[in-house]
Amino acid sequence: MQQQTTLWTRDFLIDSSVNLFLYLTYYLLILTITVFASEAFEATPSQAGLASGLFILGALVARLFAGRSIEGLGCKRMLYLGVGLLLGTSVLYFAVGNLQALYAVRFFNGLAFGICSTATGTIAAHLIPKERRGEGMSYYAMSGTIASAIGPFLGMVLCSYSTMDMIFLLCTVLSLCCLG
Repeated sequence: MQQQTTLWTRDFLIDSSVNLFLYLTYYLLILTITVFASEAFEATPSQAGLASGLFILGALVARLFAGRSIEGLGCKRMLYLGVGLLLGTSVLYFAVGNLQALYAVRFFNGLAFGICSTATGTIAAHLIPKERRGEGMSYYAMSGTIASAIGPFLGMVLCSYSTMDMIFLLCTVLSLCCLG
């Protein structure tokens, strides 16, 4: 009888949790940032959409370079770099005073997300035993799926019953959880 290799290690759970918190920050803001741009800066629908879309552009740019950089820096350092940038950009949302500043913060927040998500995916691939790769990657990916179910709903509830500062605070706390 073949002995089954362990999938649910401490490191795998931490990496999956970081991925969950990372994707929660993404999903909390993807819908609500357009409302914020419209209300705070009287942005047109296309300007508000750009504020949302610049995040994706930043994430795409980061992923183009993060994969190569992981080889040189290592997964863990790359993740710390990304989480540090994520935390910094999360705090910057509180200081945004105009639409152009929001655009810049969204782009750099997207860069941070791209770096982090590339690093967590690479770490997961290294942590999962070869014999359980399909199963392990499915469980890892579930953290993003759970975030996609919770994040937009939570963001819209907070947007309706609270302030954007509360959403920015929650994103900052989630970033801190990633760092922890």
